[in-house]
Amino acid sequence: MSQNLILHSAGLLILLFPAMLMTVPDGGSVTLVLLLLISATGLFLNRNPVPLDNNEKLLLAAVAAYMLIYIFNIWLFNSKISELDNTFRFLLLLPIFFYIRKIKLNPNYLYYGLLAGAVACFAIAAYQKFYLDYSRSHGVTSIISFGGISMTLAMMSFTIGLLSKTGYTKILFFSGFILATWASVLSGSRGTWLVLPSCLLILFLINPQKWSLKTRVSAGLISLLMISTSYFLPVVQHRVDTALNEMNAYITNNVANTSVGIRLDIWHASIVTSTKHPALGIGEGNFSNKMKLLSDQGLVDPYVLNIAHVHNEYISALLHRGFPGLITLLLLFLIPLIAFSKVLISEQGEHRILPAIGIMLVISSMTVSLSDMFFSQHKYTLFYAGFIYLIYAFMRQRSTAPTRY
Repeated sequence: MSQNLILHSAGLLILLFPAMLMTVPDGGSVTLVLLLLISATGLFLNRNPVPLDNNEKLLLAAVAAYMLIYIFNIWLFNSKISELDNTFRFLLLLPIFFYIRKIKLNPNYLYYGLLAGAVACFAIAAYQKFYLDYSRSHGVTSIISFGGISMTLAMMSFTIGLLSKTGYTKILFFSGFILATWASVLSGSRGTWLVLPSCLLILFLINPQKWSLKTRVSAGLISLLMISTSYFLPVVQHRVDTALNEMNAYITNNVANTSVGIRLDIWHASIVTSTKHPALGIGEGNFSNKMKLLSDQGLVDPYVLNIAHVHNEYISALLHRGFPGLITLLLLFLIPLIAFSKVLISEQGEHRILPAIGIMLVISSMTVSLSDMFFSQHKYTLFYAGFIYLIYAFMRQRSTAPTRY
């Protein structure tokens, strides 16, 4: 296999990854395994070292700290080694990062891959909803992760469209934004819809287009109007009204056997429990036993025993791995966020696209983590780790890579 063929094969796999992840069972894993093999081959053929910059060193330090705390917790509490499956994906995907950062590859592979993923999400969501008559679309994953990744793809597509120069490209990526947003709506996963306002707010704050304050305020008001109007869509209105009613029932009558009520009950019990184990947590894999104990003591509703996890990545990290677990989780989000923000400030024009979509990836992931177990989900982990590495690598290419092998 020639080095040039290796290069373009890697680009093709990057292009296919989001769509394969969301529409083909194990498609994302297979795509990344192939990209991993190509990266290992490319690294063997191109052994010229490229020194790590400070942003990359901090990213790798955050990944190492997150993994080490996880491994220490597994050892300390004698938990099952399978608890490390998702965490080790950060390590397994590292050759992809080290290979892509050394070569000269057109970032359009990444951009149009996101667009293809956004379109694919809508296609499978519409097929499941309107042809198969599913009540809630889910692609080939869980409902919540499908809604979350769809909305993340929507905001990343929107950002590319916002920063693109040509009208044709803007139309393409804004269309991707609309389609992926609809895919998330059709999933009915309410927690993931919060990604839209949170990412739009951050976009107006970081102002990648360098709009005037008047323009930003106007765009913000228009966005707020559009989000408010979406409430009148039947699928949105039903889900939002149900959530509000369940929250009110829990607060006023302690009704926990509802979707929202059980989350609130678990969150409360987990926070109280974590205050008793702040340094080390309760250990991975011990959630069910701890909830059973609390239920026997009458501290949580027995309905909680039907739930396998906390439904909040931050509370889960604190509960299972103590403050070290929470801190390393936050570093895994905040270090890339700071790095992307610094690059965004220093770049101009379309060179701002990479750090801007990186910011959207992190903000979206942090938002989804409020209502789901983000890094306990196979597809979330692949999506976040894969694109964090790819965005870092493509940013690095600009100053270090040769034109070709």
